[in-house]
Amino acid sequence: MKKLEDFSASDRIDVKLLDNHTHFLVGEIEESNVNDCIKWLTYENLDNKEKTLTLYINSTGGDLYQAFALIDVIQSSNHPVRVIGIGAVMSAAFL
Repeated sequence: MKKLEDFSASDRIDVKLLDNHTHFLVGEIEESNVNDCIKWLTYENLDNKEKTLTLYINSTGGDLYQAFALIDVIQSSNHPVRVIGIGAVMSAAFL
């Protein structure tokens, strides 16, 4: 079994972010990015521990249908979701 030290720096960062209930949506609002966010939100909602989820968004926009899907999942979350815009937050990302 691998120890955390055996993973790349990027993988260790991802684990630390997950442990702290944090996710990044960077780039176009499109199916692959939004699906990653929806999977993260679904995973975080599997337990009932009280927590606040943080989603950082840096995007110039994209597919409105995907943005609405993400909004639906955020609104149905059992935990509060704090959304923080960094860099560019335009068009579909602004929703």
